[in-house]
Amino acid sequence: MKKRWFLLGLVFLLSASLAFAEFGFELGAQIPIGMGALSDSLGLSSDYADIISVAGFLPIPTASLLFQGGLGSFKLGGGIRVYSLILASMAYPQIQAELGLGNLSLDLSLGGFLLGYYAIGGHGGLETIDLMLPELSLWYSLGARKLFRVGLGAIGFIPTSFDLSSGMPFLFYGGFKVAL
Repeated sequence: MKKRWFLLGLVFLLSASLAFAEFGFELGAQIPIGMGALSDSLGLSSDYADIISVAGFLPIPTASLLFQGGLGSFKLGGGIRVYSLILASMAYPQIQAELGLGNLSLDLSLGGFLLGYYAIGGHGGLETIDLMLPELSLWYSLGARKLFRVGLGAIGFIPTSFDLSSGMPFLFYGGFKVAL
């Protein structure tokens, strides 16, 4: 019985915070630093390291539009994440949790399953994809209003079948963003 009351209280608490939710917008760029894969033995594979050396220093513009509700320094929300390669852009839905610790903020998000894309020349569409994109990042806020952030993060690529026999690829990045 105590578990039911706890779950009911938790649902009420989260629902009440969404009544005061607001839209958030983030605009920035991510710069790949390294790439790798976690193997079944949780060891690090270096099969992907050569890709970064070929790609070089290429900032990738990003944007997110989120509907977030918060409880103090904790925010939870969902929205759309966009990556642009100037000639082509892709977007996918995501859920995000953010924990603010003074000037530091820790972001955890999960997106994927559906991909919208558009390329110059009118090529675009919306497709389901067999991929989840978990992301973990740590940001440091600058300025009095804490709008400009610099940070580091990692994004993984997990098939929805959870078949990780060949490893889980991930990308490390450094980045900056303006969070409004």
